[in-house]
Amino acid sequence: MKKNGVIFDLDGTLVSSGHIWKEIDVKFLKKRGFEVPADYAESISCYSLKEAADYTIARFKLCEKAEDIVKEWHDMADTEYSHLPLKRGAKELLIGLKKSGVKTALATAADSSIYGAVLKANGIEELFDLCVTTEQAGRGKDFPDVYLYAANSFGLNAEQCIVFEDAPKAASAAYSAGFTVYGCIDVLSGKTNALEAVCKGTFYDFEELMADKAFLSEFFC
Repeated sequence: MKKNGVIFDLDGTLVSSGHIWKEIDVKFLKKRGFEVPADYAESISCYSLKEAADYTIARFKLCEKAEDIVKEWHDMADTEYSHLPLKRGAKELLIGLKKSGVKTALATAADSSIYGAVLKANGIEELFDLCVTTEQAGRGKDFPDVYLYAANSFGLNAEQCIVFEDAPKAASAAYSAGFTVYGCIDVLSGKTNALEAVCKGTFYDFEELMADKAFLSEFFC
């Protein structure tokens, strides 16, 4: 089936931002007397910032408000995101999809100030037909709601869309709903069996993916 929609994740997929959040985690928890647990990043990888803040409060027994924590994270991240380049080939793929009439969406746990900084800095705001957050969709990426929200907004079903994701839990959620999933391998985490198990293919950047004739035939046949 020819695909009519593409849904892009942001962190770890369109941009390599893991180092930013790794540093934020270290600074944030150190300020409160904690080291970053080995499973912390994976535990919050599919959460919205509000959900991640709630989880952090509960796990570390913090006497703080979630909205204050989210604001602190925003203040630490906003400037960094405005300098993040896209992964190789991402803009070229978006331009090609736009020319072919394929609908494109950004589906992210980040809010508009964060993803907006990336889109503006890289001049790709007009290449997305829709930007949707997990907060808008109602649940984090361990559920397929955000992808279904995007597809439904385009009048498409899951089988007509491709999802690009780097987080195994998020990729699995999209796969379970019937989406074709391509896994972007993040340089910090490397290949994982959990990601490859639910993906039609995996790639390190979009330039590599666009050299795959099987992938291109999904749209440009």
